[in-house]
Parts: sequence; C-alpha cells; structure tokens
Amino acid sequence: MLSLRTINAMTSAEFIETFGGIYESSPWVAARSHTQLPFATPADLLSTFRDSVDQASITEQDTLIRAHPDLAGKLARSNALTTESTREQSRLGLNQLANDSNSASNNPFNRNITCARSFGGVAAQSGNAFNAP
Repeated sequence: MLSLRTINAMTSAEFIETFGGIYESSPWVAARSHTQLPFATPADLLSTFRDSVDQASITEQDTLIRAHPDLAGKLARSNALTTESTREQSRLGLNQLANDSNSASNNPFNRNITCARSFGGVAAQSGNAFNAP
C-alpha cells in the first residue's frame, strides 16, 4: 500500500501509471486528479477522483461509461480485460460465467447496465455484492 507521502511526491507520469487504470480505459481521470496534489487524507484522494469525473464533460463521462466491458462478456472470454477489470470480475465470481458463450448477452447485470448507460447512469461493482435475480 502506498503512503500519502509517496503519492504526493509522484510525478504526473508516475501518478497516471499507478492510478490510470482505476477508471476503465480512462487515464485522463488520474491525470486531472494529479493536478490537485497534495492530498491530506486518503478520502481527499478518492474525492478528487470522483470530482474529476463529475466535472468532466458529458461526452467524456459517456465515453468512460461505454469503456466499461460487459460483465462476463467477450473480452472476458478472450482474456482481453484490463488487469483491474479481471480482478473485479473474478472477485465477484463473474469469471465463472465467462465460459458460457451465451452468458454475456443473457446476463441480467449486462441488461441492467446497458439500460443504465442509455440514461447516463453508472453501475459500479467495486465493493458491492450482487445476487442474481
């Protein structure tokens, strides 16, 4: 685990390398967050990431949402997910669904997220447990 002292001493390139994958294929979130150094607390760091997304243009937010892969979808089946997405989907047990070629399109999570995307909503899986309906 990195200390705030270490994080606050990072160059922009180091910060983006370390945190650029937190938001799916959107290192611009880390780049914008780096401009807010130094962070007084871990909560300040997290708040800055959220603020970077909240203050982004609608187009940037939409691109971020659409960058998120389907749960147990074709990227998972072809082992082409980012490290962060692989870890997230494995933690939730979704990697077990990826072996079924029909699972992504029939997965109720994907239907719900696709619907949320069309309304500009975001469904974040980090730290949440899902129960299949």
